[in-house]
Amino acid sequence: MPISAKTAHTVSELLARSLESEASDALVEGYRIAGKTGTGEIPVPGVGYTSGETNTSFVGWGPVDDPRFLVYIWLEKPSTSIWGSEVAAPVFPEVVEQLTLLMKIPPDRIRKASN
Repeated sequence: MPISAKTAHTVSELLARSLESEASDALVEGYRIAGKTGTGEIPVPGVGYTSGETNTSFVGWGPVDDPRFLVYIWLEKPSTSIWGSEVAAPVFPEVVEQLTLLMKIPPDRIRKASN
């Protein structure tokens, strides 16, 4: 086991709070999610790294209290911004909104009321 269930819960909770406190573009209305952005410079052999170009990502999962999905967004050399929080994170809710419909995952308030 890579990490304990307690550690997984703690990390999920911290990442969910972080997204909520910064009003992240990755938030999904009706669902509490956890996730993390990524921004990486691109290595160039013999040069080091490119300037002004990155690869960006966002990985998120939810619902936080009962994870049913994990989505990874990867954008190679985005042209509108070099930051994962600005280009990859906004794609996440678009995917998750469709995914929750396909998987028939009700919003948190409905799901929790039926438990």
